[in-house]
Amino acid sequence: MLITNRSGVKNINNIAVMQPLPGLLSYCTGVEVLEYDPIGAETHTVVDAEGNKYECTQWCDILRPVVARPIAWYGDDFYSGSPAVTVNAFGKGQVYYFGTHMEERF
Repeated sequence: MLITNRSGVKNINNIAVMQPLPGLLSYCTGVEVLEYDPIGAETHTVVDAEGNKYECTQWCDILRPVVARPIAWYGDDFYSGSPAVTVNAFGKGQVYYFGTHMEERF
């Protein structure tokens, strides 16, 4: 399963939940969003475990893995080194949390 930033903010009735993001999806993502930065068309860098670099845009969630494992980190600005993408074992599968809009080749 793939979950992106701003997911879990509201319940089925479109009412914002008063929980740390990703709100209602925290149990399956295994992360907590500490801060977020709406960057729009501005680009930043994300680096994976193999050192490959990718551009990201639109949004940057600053993640704190609770039980999830980071697989990519921000490579610049004040959040350099903070996880940008995580994976968490959940049920019989895995849940990927993308805290940003990654370029397609990621």
